[in-house]
Formats: sequence, structure tokens, C-alpha cells
Amino acid sequence: MDQPEENSTPSNARLLNQVAGRMRIFAYLLIASVTLPAIVSGFSFFTDASFSALATGSFAANAISAVVYLIIAFLTLSASGALRAASRTSCDEVSHVIHALDLMRRLFGIQYWLIIVSLALIVLAVIVTVLAFVRMS
Repeated sequence: MDQPEENSTPSNARLLNQVAGRMRIFAYLLIASVTLPAIVSGFSFFTDASFSALATGSFAANAISAVVYLIIAFLTLSASGALRAASRTSCDEVSHVIHALDLMRRLFGIQYWLIIVSLALIVLAVIVTVLAFVRMS
């Protein structure tokens, strides 16, 4: 029977480091791309004197979206750290790999449900638009 290679071999360690590095870059870019628009949205909401229902809904949607994406970013950072730690261990110490895979399972689970909810909202928006168009005709 073949024995599995150790994670500490140079090629495996390099691969884990590369994946961890790219995950870390993705997480930081996600944090920046979510935080900056949320700050701008919050600033425009609190400086707008009308506080209309549309502005309130838009602000709430941006805030909820920002929180969800920040959770994804921090899970990605955690998984990245676990993969980086796994690159420094041997096969006997797979707890870092298992931890990274568990975090990645959560991460992809959240993204799966976000896609399902987004598709459902798109379908709902199309239905509402068609019904509104039919009523206007």
C-alpha cells in the first residue's frame, strides 16, 4: 500500500503556502471592497435629511450585505492561517489541515446559501416586475 506523502515535503508545503497566500489576499480585498462602500452608504444615509424609506432600505441592505461578506472574509482568513500552519507540519499532525477544511466547508456553505437566496430574489424581482407591467398594460 502506498504511504501518503508528508505535508512537510517542499512541493506540498509550497502548494499549501500558495493557496494560503491567495486566500489571504482574497480576504483582504473582500474586506476592502465591502468596507469602503458600506462607509460611503452609511455616510450618505446619515447626512441625508429626508431618511426616506428607500434610503433606509438601501442602507439596511448594504449593512446586512457588509456583515455577511465580512464573516466570509474572516472565515477565509482563518482557513488561510490554518493552511499556512499545515504547511509547516508533518502528516502525523493533520489537525491544522482538518481545521482548515472545516473552515472552508463553512465558507462554501455560506456562499452556497447566498447564491440560492440571490437566485430566489432575482426570480421574485422578475415576477414582481412582470406583474407590475401586466397591471399597467
